[in-house]
Amino acid sequence: MRTEYRTLDSLATLGFEPRASSISWKAVGYRFQHLDLMASASATMIGAPAVSFSGVFQTKRILGVIDQLIAPDIDNPREAAAWVTYVLHSYRSHLGPLPTWFLDGEHYWDVVVRPSLFELAGTEASRAYARAPKCFIDRDYARPLRQRLRTALSDIAEETEMTVSFDGRVLSIALCGATYEVVASGNAWPAAFRVAVRSGTELPARFPFTTVTMIVFDGFLSFGNRRLGTCETAP
Repeated sequence: MRTEYRTLDSLATLGFEPRASSISWKAVGYRFQHLDLMASASATMIGAPAVSFSGVFQTKRILGVIDQLIAPDIDNPREAAAWVTYVLHSYRSHLGPLPTWFLDGEHYWDVVVRPSLFELAGTEASRAYARAPKCFIDRDYARPLRQRLRTALSDIAEETEMTVSFDGRVLSIALCGATYEVVASGNAWPAAFRVAVRSGTELPARFPFTTVTMIVFDGFLSFGNRRLGTCETAP
């Protein structure tokens, strides 16, 4: 059952409008001067539900990227407003005429002093994530890797195995007799892992962060914000 993401409903009460999103099944947005802010259903790196604020703030002299996760269960519009004002406080003077809910929200910043989403997800989950085999790929390298994998997957007629390994410097992906390699950072993995893929296996539509994670966690191999499938140690 999908998380309800009550935070998005609270934002809709403030005047955020439904938006189409390529990375989320549910999203709302609000257009300020110099910023189109979108809030969408998302998740933390350890899989805990979250709401992602995203957008690009741009004037002739200032360029800024909004990229912030907040809790998904905020059912009080005033608290949701407080989070919006907190996330945008650095750009406040450039947002144009501010709606009343924004001005009201600035008086309730005490509600944003809450446990981090990692703490909300549980310390054991955080420790498990820290132990999980993973590596970090620069987004400029992850994009061509994604395109090469997408092309390879489109040629697969039936389900086949993909093997992934990381030696502490290079991430290697073996698929259909070809090997795709990319420079990455992190600790070497204790083993290679294999996952069943097919032509319909989805890859990330976009990379919102400058660093992209490939991780084996909770029985799944994930690339960015996409689970490629269940995996196991390769022989």
